[in-house]
Amino acid sequence: MSKRILILCDAFNKPLYVPRITSLCKFLTRNGWDITILTERLEDETFQVPNTVFLAMPYYFGTKWQKRLQWLGDKLWYRKDICLYKFAKQHLDLRHFDCILCSSFNVFPLKTASMITTRFKKPLLVDLRDITEQWGTTSYMLNSISNQGRIGSFLTNLYIRKTTRQRNGILRQAKLVTTVSNWHQNILKQYNSQTHLIYNGYDPDTYVFKPITTNQFIISYIGRIYDFRSRNPHIFLQAIKQLKSTKNTIVNDIKIIFHIENDLIAPLSALVQKYEIQDLCSISGYIPRQEAIDLLQKSAISLIFNETTDSTNMHGIMTTKFFEALGCEKPILCTPSETEELAETIRQTNAGLASSDIQEIKDFILNKYREWQQQGYTRQAVINKEQFSREKQAQQFEQLFREVRTLRC
Repeated sequence: MSKRILILCDAFNKPLYVPRITSLCKFLTRNGWDITILTERLEDETFQVPNTVFLAMPYYFGTKWQKRLQWLGDKLWYRKDICLYKFAKQHLDLRHFDCILCSSFNVFPLKTASMITTRFKKPLLVDLRDITEQWGTTSYMLNSISNQGRIGSFLTNLYIRKTTRQRNGILRQAKLVTTVSNWHQNILKQYNSQTHLIYNGYDPDTYVFKPITTNQFIISYIGRIYDFRSRNPHIFLQAIKQLKSTKNTIVNDIKIIFHIENDLIAPLSALVQKYEIQDLCSISGYIPRQEAIDLLQKSAISLIFNETTDSTNMHGIMTTKFFEALGCEKPILCTPSETEELAETIRQTNAGLASSDIQEIKDFILNKYREWQQQGYTRQAVINKEQFSREKQAQQFEQLFREVRTLRC
């Protein structure tokens, strides 16, 4: 039986380069699957997925105004999806594949996948890593229109409704759907009853515990913040300010390292100055993947921010940072706490602390500090982390590939 899969995916961008798909391909190719990846090529980006046929279409090119027109054409008429479909027909024999997997953050390239499966009668499996409904904000869209007052908000919401309707139609067309949390699964089952949960996870070849001694007590945050409502740092910063005011010896050893998107460096720098802890913090942009892994393994605590505590708009977000820290057996501090799946999973796996209580947070930090003083590193006694291995995730996908190939188009 052949094992030929075409994977369509949104762009492999910094800082993590779509780890769900890169790890999936690694374990599938080990098991004899023939993988072709079709995606968008980002400007000045040379990333490749090893042991696959990797085809990347450049879409944004030319002058600033040409790029704006290309962006507008995509938002109004799905021009990028249509170009990717033409690119695929030009470079691939689309009759060759046994099934199509489309993995997407938000919407692209779902329409391309739909066009291929309709034209070439191939079974479609859709994997949605994020969906519009999970957010209580439009900051994840990262464009200037949503920030232009009422008109910007109106146009953004109009675009969201348009793309959500398009997405739901493609979900109904798909033979199977996968997603990343129980909350997502319940939402997407409204559009396709064959929706399966496959958590994000950690690569067991990469994210492993290493007893690395350090001369600083490092708390690290690696990844996007989006905004200070959806990723609220205030409770953590207040806890650090209080620890500093007690003149505990931790202030001589602690280093809080942020690697975040460039747009948030200045606002976060201003915020830590407001809390008078700028001398304890280092804030800069993204770093290469291997450097991020090395930093995580050296960290005494891995930091995860949640949304503002009085908000109930965000749901089902199981951030990749959690799974990677779990794999490295690094203590996780998740704040503000939430009652949903992430906080509960942290408790079930004994991965660290999920809390909105400043005193609890201070006690947790000091407890890990004492551990670091004794041995030069920290290690969390996590429970049953293997259930979140990306190797197990790949096995779940393999089973679904076998199932989807038996279904008639």
